[in-house]
Amino acid sequence: MDSVAHTLLERLSLPLANLLWNTGGHLLILAPNTPSAREAVDQTRGEVQRWLLEEYDGEVYLNLAYLSVGDEGLNLKKSKAKLQELISQEKDRRFKGDLKHLFTPMGEVISQREQCVACGKPGEEVDGERVLCEECLQHEELGRALAKAEYLVRSKKPVENLHGGVKILHAYYYLCSEGELGTAALEDAFIRD
Repeated sequence: MDSVAHTLLERLSLPLANLLWNTGGHLLILAPNTPSAREAVDQTRGEVQRWLLEEYDGEVYLNLAYLSVGDEGLNLKKSKAKLQELISQEKDRRFKGDLKHLFTPMGEVISQREQCVACGKPGEEVDGERVLCEECLQHEELGRALAKAEYLVRSKKPVENLHGGVKILHAYYYLCSEGELGTAALEDAFIRD
């Protein structure tokens, strides 16, 4: 969700202060009610849904909706309830723009011995006993790095001297120590500790 939130903020030309929350798989951005803002949300929704469909074969989906409010929108409880209703409607129309892609063959038939033990996709034997696909192996390595990381770096471009970054949508994410951070060429990067 972090990548989606930052992509929206950039496209809407809004500061981080307009991201009211981004936790637990939910985000809320306060943005102007303009045609260009609605278009940016729609464009981002479509782009993220296509990316998720390609990366996760329809297993993961993003519900993204917007709500136009006036003075009555200052009642956050009522606005959130209306927004939740819109998101529920979106759930009923998952991948509506990509139905053609959903009904095309998605890979080859493989034996159970060749399937990743985590997700079922084609994989390779690791450690002489388990079969993992490239993505699940990357997630496992990311989990180990996360346990040791002191900083999270988000950048629009690959960062020199930082290794093991993951590209999500339009951003690169790196987990690193203070020592690694000190040697990195951090131009246009966002750092969290």
